[in-house]
Amino acid sequence: MMDKKILTQYAIWAGEMNRIRISEDMELSHFMLLTEILRREAENEEPINVMWLQTELKMSFTKVKAVIEKLELRKFIKKTASKSDKRVKYLQVTPSGKSFTYKIISNLNIDPLN
Repeated sequence: MMDKKILTQYAIWAGEMNRIRISEDMELSHFMLLTEILRREAENEEPINVMWLQTELKMSFTKVKAVIEKLELRKFIKKTASKSDKRVKYLQVTPSGKSFTYKIISNLNIDPLN
């Protein structure tokens, strides 16, 4: 059986994410993509490419395209071509995307380390 404190934290997190989804017109997949790109950048890991979304998140090409287009329209991400293979497109968070993501994270009423 799961600890009640842990279950409560997950319920609070889910509620907070739903509040953000409604108030910011931001689906969980959008927020997850932004935070994963920023995490990889902070860890000096290879940037996310479009194929990663399809394989790692088990998303259809249509869903991947919709997520990327929505974030590009809001100017939160941009595509950059790989230096070694111009067919490969990496995703980067723009300064406004970083600002938005950090604002959302700082406004979450949860302690991710607790």
